[in-house]
Amino acid sequence: MNGFARMRYNRQELPKCLDPVAAATTVLSYSGYLKDSRMHGDGTLVTYLFISCRLNGDIYEGEFVKDLEEGTGTKTFNNHTTLKKYKGQWQKGYMFGTGKLDL
Repeated sequence: MNGFARMRYNRQELPKCLDPVAAATTVLSYSGYLKDSRMHGDGTLVTYLFISCRLNGDIYEGEFVKDLEEGTGTKTFNNHTTLKKYKGQWQKGYMFGTGKLDL
């Protein structure tokens, strides 16, 4: 598939929050361009990690190449208690090169 898409992927059903030791669940939401059915070009990826009835969410807005952050982008890290943001260069899914990390 090529072109613009909006997708949501659930690794498994969200826990009901009745069990205090609920299993970790990952939910991905992507809005952006695809090439050969992979994230490629400009897009926004939201990753939710649901652990023990707490929802943590990271947001990446920027460029992708073959499903990985690549080029210029901004990622906001949210671990339920603190919020951190990195704006700058990415290579193969990692912060790389020039950028700014706000703690």
